[in-house]
Amino acid sequence: MRITLERITNVVVIASCLFVVGDILYHRVDSPKAPPVYAAGSRIKDVPALGLKNAERTIILATSSSCHFCVASLPFYRRLAIAAKHGGTRIVAVTPELPPANRAFLESNDVPIDASLSIPQSGVSVQQTPTLILVRRDGTVINSWLGQLSAEKEGQILRMAAGS
Repeated sequence: MRITLERITNVVVIASCLFVVGDILYHRVDSPKAPPVYAAGSRIKDVPALGLKNAERTIILATSSSCHFCVASLPFYRRLAIAAKHGGTRIVAVTPELPPANRAFLESNDVPIDASLSIPQSGVSVQQTPTLILVRRDGTVINSWLGQLSAEKEGQILRMAAGS
């Protein structure tokens, strides 16, 4: 009887691990599979706090310090901040948490930003973190991305942020 219970326990533990790993891998790259809320060519209304007119391009970076995909993406965000600075692109963080906490989270991880706003304050409707939206001065969306990104998409975004 003890051996049978041990085997059942082992099977349950293995199945649980496979489920968790599968769920993480499913959501890891370019998740979710739904189309982005802000498709290329759509418009974002500029509100004073967002300040789209302050630069030719702005990256709206929706993050949260409690989002494990955001934490895992920090090395990319550091590279993005460098590329954006060289390309004259602003980075505005929007967050479901308190903006000072989000700014501290990003800047303590060497991700300088131009502003940190709450999602309602920004006027941007973001349903999940991480979300990146690249916007022109007039509010036209160049492109947007949801979830943790593949290396290929990260490279594409870095080139766009640098203005190439």
